[in-house]
Amino acid sequence: MKNEYVISADDPDLSEFERLVADFHPQLTKFRKDGKPSYEHPLFFHEAPTANWLPGNDDDYCLFAYSLFNKTHRDNYILGCHKFLETPYGRKQDKGIGKLKSSFEELVKNTNSELIRQLSLLVEESCAIWTDLIREYVINPDDAYIDSELQNWIIDKCQKVSDKLMDISKSDELEFGELKTLDSHGRYGVLAKVLIQEYQKLLPSRIKVFTAFWVAELNDKKLKMAEGNSKSVKYIPFKTRKIPQYIDVVLTHNLVKQLKSREGMPSSPCDYIYKVINKNKKAKSRDLRAQYRWLFIKACLYAFLKEYSATLTDTARQIASDDAFFYMSDMKKLADYENEVDREELEEVRFLDLKNNLSAWANKKSEKGYIYGQILLNSKDQI
Repeated sequence: MKNEYVISADDPDLSEFERLVADFHPQLTKFRKDGKPSYEHPLFFHEAPTANWLPGNDDDYCLFAYSLFNKTHRDNYILGCHKFLETPYGRKQDKGIGKLKSSFEELVKNTNSELIRQLSLLVEESCAIWTDLIREYVINPDDAYIDSELQNWIIDKCQKVSDKLMDISKSDELEFGELKTLDSHGRYGVLAKVLIQEYQKLLPSRIKVFTAFWVAELNDKKLKMAEGNSKSVKYIPFKTRKIPQYIDVVLTHNLVKQLKSREGMPSSPCDYIYKVINKNKKAKSRDLRAQYRWLFIKACLYAFLKEYSATLTDTARQIASDDAFFYMSDMKKLADYENEVDREELEEVRFLDLKNNLSAWANKKSEKGYIYGQILLNSKDQI
C-alpha cells in the first residue's frame, strides 16, 4: 500500500493561513461557513485558485497586499513619497525651502496663471478617480469589492494624472523666482507635492458630492426600470463607510514613478507592505511574498487531500501540472511554451521544488508551523 501524503487539520500553518491570508482576502473569507475556517469548505480547493490577487502576488497594486495596509501604513507610505519628492530640490529648511515656498505662493496669486489653472484641474481630476469606486459602495455598502476592471481603471487614471503633471512641470511659468533654480525633476517634485496636498484637502468634500450623486442617480425611476430594480438606495455618510483608501496609495506611487531614475525611488505598495509587516526593510520582498504563497498552496493541498488520496509524489505532480499555483510574474507558465519538451522540463523543475517542500512540511514539523517559521526567520519580530 502506498504511503498517503497527509496534512493534519491541526497543522499550525493552516491556522496561520487563516490569520495572515484569509482574514484579509474577501474572496477567500467567503468560504468560511458555520464557524469553520475557509480551507474546510468543500469547494475551497476547486474555487480558491480562481480568486483574484492570490497571496504573494507581485502586482505592484495587488488588492490583497493593499488589504494588509492600516491607516498608519498608508500615512507612512505617502509620507515617504513626499520625502522622496523633496530630494530633487533638497535645501536647508532655514534657507532654500522658505524661498521656494514664497516663489510658489507668488505664482498662485497670479489669477492669470495657466499653470495654476491646469494644476487645479488636475487636483479635481485626481478626486474624480473615486467616482466609480463610490458607486460600488453606494450599490452594495456591505459587500463591495474592487474587481480587476475597476482596479485597471483606477491605475490608468492615476497614470494619466502623473503624465499630465509631468507636462505641466515643463511650463515656462516655473522660470520664476527661486523656482527657476530647480532642474526638471525639482520642478516636478514641487508640483507633485502640491498636488498630493491639495488632493487630500479637497477629497472629503468631493466624496460627499460623488456619494450624493450616485444615490440620486441610482434612485432615478427610469434607471430603476431599466435595471429592473425597485429597491431604493439610502444615503450613508462617507465616515460610516469602510471604503479603502486604495486610490491614495496608487495615485501617490504613480506620481513618484515619474522620477524612477533617481536614487531612493520608493518601492511599490505591494513591495512596501510585505517588508513593513515583517519588520524587515532589508529583506527581499519576493522571499517574503513567496512564503504567503506557500501558505495558500498548503491550505489548498489540505482541502485537496481531504477529498482525494495521494502520495507525496502524486501530490507534487498534481500541483506541478497546474499553472494556477504559479501566478507570480517571474514564474514561467506551461501555457507559455508550444514545445512539449520545454513544458516537460518546466514541469519537472516545479515537481522537484514541490517535492522538496512537501517533504520538509512532513519531516520538519515545529510548534509554529514550518512555513510560518520561515516567515519568522525573515522577520525582525513576530507577526
